[in-house]
Amino acid sequence: AAPTNLPVLCSITSISTAVGHDQCEKACEAARCCTAAGEDSCFLDKEALCGTYSPCGTLNTQMETPSQKDSILNNAVNIKDPQHPHGVEVSPPPSNLPYTCNSINLQTPDGYLDC
Repeated sequence: AAPTNLPVLCSITSISTAVGHDQCEKACEAARCCTAAGEDSCFLDKEALCGTYSPCGTLNTQMETPSQKDSILNNAVNIKDPQHPHGVEVSPPPSNLPYTCNSINLQTPDGYLDC
């Protein structure tokens, strides 16, 4: 099971510091496969365990200013990378994303999957 202090270790306040980020990352190492993609994912096999590590999801968040957040939520983003030299357009997220992926919903396996 996840450490009982994981919600504190992985709070936005904690991970906004280098030390706090490292502590959260270390505490979440045991559940790294829960958020892995494809065949590396263990989420379906270890749903209950992965649910206890939901506070680790803050490691995947980025801090944005309100204006950046509005821009991200309302506009498609054109991403360029070496594998796609002409860019890849990523559609704007659904309008209910902040609700679907809020911290309360991420505490349950179904909420995590919906997000």
